[in-house]
Amino acid sequence: MIFKKERKAAFSLNIETEIPLPELMVAQGGGTDVSIVHDSSVIQEFCEQSSDPEEFVINKSEVLFLEKDLAVFSIEGGRLIRVGMLRDSKLDQVRLFLLGTCMGIILMQRSQLTLHGSVVWYQGKTIAFTGNSGAGKSTLAASYLKKGAMLISDDLIPVKINSKGEVIVIPAYAQQKLWTKSLSTLEMDQSKYLPLFDRKTKFAVPCEDKFTKEEKKLDIIIEVIKTEHIPFCEITEVINLEKLPLVARQTYRGFLVPYIQTPQWHFQYASAIAEKVSMWQLKRPDDEDTFSQVQQLIDTVLEGGEINDSSKMVLTKEG
Repeated sequence: MIFKKERKAAFSLNIETEIPLPELMVAQGGGTDVSIVHDSSVIQEFCEQSSDPEEFVINKSEVLFLEKDLAVFSIEGGRLIRVGMLRDSKLDQVRLFLLGTCMGIILMQRSQLTLHGSVVWYQGKTIAFTGNSGAGKSTLAASYLKKGAMLISDDLIPVKINSKGEVIVIPAYAQQKLWTKSLSTLEMDQSKYLPLFDRKTKFAVPCEDKFTKEEKKLDIIIEVIKTEHIPFCEITEVINLEKLPLVARQTYRGFLVPYIQTPQWHFQYASAIAEKVSMWQLKRPDDEDTFSQVQQLIDTVLEGGEINDSSKMVLTKEG
């Protein structure tokens, strides 16, 4: 496959790429921060260094990994991504890993902490929804876009600490990824969007008109947990030292931190975030019928609603 080089921009980086990334904006001037190139030799490099094809190979300034039946990726020094595409590789799937795992590692190599979630700017506040895959973080972000919010980033949330000690969120690009069930919950027409996979269970949802390219100060993190063990929705404020493990849980590809950076680096970042950002933990049943109640709880927090002595709000399905 031969493609024309393109210059794109995302995560405050200018990216020169040999693999089409139509989701990204065209770069406006400046140099090149990150290069993405085809390089079949990376396949042999991975085979020579790997004892287990399911594990990451981590060298001093390089991370290699294999995505089965798709490609081998090498991420080097925060500046270069090499892609060795396997037979019958599909570009749409390669792009998912370039803009997900690969960019997450690039940012970590560049000493940039990245959280896993979706972040929006709504009524003057920047709200990050974090959580495991399927918890509902992108769905919640999309629901606030329908209420007038602006998307800052989906999936990866890169943050930095400015000279005032404030936590600043760096914009990514104008697209969300939503499951079929999420589109149904939000009453969005699935036929308008392109599937990310052949099985058509997750879709690319462009949102150019609901995206902000401005960096924003992070105000609130809401960790979303879906569980079978409670019959109601519950939101609890996370305070003091409890904030540090929340940041650790929600660090994107956090298992790589000791190999690419240091625990001290992560602790310093987490401490700065804990000092400046309000944090909440939202537990919800594994039931889409509770989605409106979840929104009610979050709206109460955003509006500064009263909470009881245990810093907890509970709303049953009956409301």
